[in-house]
Amino acid sequence: MGLTRKFLKDLGLESEQIEKIVNEHTDVVSAIKEDLDTSNTKIKELEKETKEEVDLTNYVEKGKYETLETEYNTFKTETAGKETLAKKQGLVKEKVLKELKINEKIYSKVLKDIDFAKVELDGKGEIKDIETLKSSIKNDWGDFITTEKASGVNTATPPVGDKNETQKEPENLAEALQQKIEAK
Repeated sequence: MGLTRKFLKDLGLESEQIEKIVNEHTDVVSAIKEDLDTSNTKIKELEKETKEEVDLTNYVEKGKYETLETEYNTFKTETAGKETLAKKQGLVKEKVLKELKINEKIYSKVLKDIDFAKVELDGKGEIKDIETLKSSIKNDWGDFITTEKASGVNTATPPVGDKNETQKEPENLAEALQQKIEAK
């Protein structure tokens, strides 16, 4: 299931919120794609170099070959780590930060504060022990969690008249008319 405008609209979000989410998602995905393209290009170049027999004469010495192999394996490990980190960050945004209603403006700061080495994914690609992560974020970033309070309509207080507090209540119609004439 992809993050589409229809999906977000079905969640009841307004178009302005949908645009913000789609733009943020597009920026993140674009950055990840660029990193992935760069990484894949570098991997292909390194694989090509190791496979070319013409260049093997340059690596006859054991130390040079081992260095290149170590660099290649390190690069593959780093690339896999970046892809895993990007997936974890996406899941934390989608499954934790949005659910906790953390202000979107501070997502990047919250993500920097999380130790993603401790965030584990299960076999389905979901975050293990998500409730512990949520409670940790609530404790650290609770001031930035937006809450909606339902309140009733504010009833207006009826205005107090110009009634003279020392004036007594009229006992009959004549007194009431007399007080009204005097008030004018």
